[in-house]
Amino acid sequence: MSMKRAIERIALADARRFEERMRGLQEKILEKCQNDATRRILKDLIAEEDEHLRRLDQVSAPESRSKIEKRPELRGRTVREMLTEILEMEKAAVAFYDLLAERTAVPAFRELFRGLAAAERRHEACLAEHVRNVLPSSPWQKSFGLRAVL
Repeated sequence: MSMKRAIERIALADARRFEERMRGLQEKILEKCQNDATRRILKDLIAEEDEHLRRLDQVSAPESRSKIEKRPELRGRTVREMLTEILEMEKAAVAFYDLLAERTAVPAFRELFRGLAAAERRHEACLAEHVRNVLPSSPWQKSFGLRAVL
């Protein structure tokens, strides 16, 4: 196998692990979440992560498809804090996929990574708006129905 092909396989495996981790974290938040709007968003994001994994599986080697054994951990205690952590990971995903798209020599991989970057940008925008407008950052904001400010 050529060095270029080996590097591309590593990049695909890293992308798959990243998507699996994000899905696991979103499931963990969903288990703790009581807010219906947040639950809907998380379910939508999980479905999209499943689609990302399906797309990656179409081009990746079977050995890169092992599931993560341990559920990932989040530092935040509240749903808002955990979603803020996920938001930062979405930003990192955009940078990761943009870099892979820029550096790959295989046109099909380039399009795959560009598509994943675009999807992660949508996730980032959706989560940012939700955290800002739906999940208040303090109890008094919640009691008075005020919007949260990041």
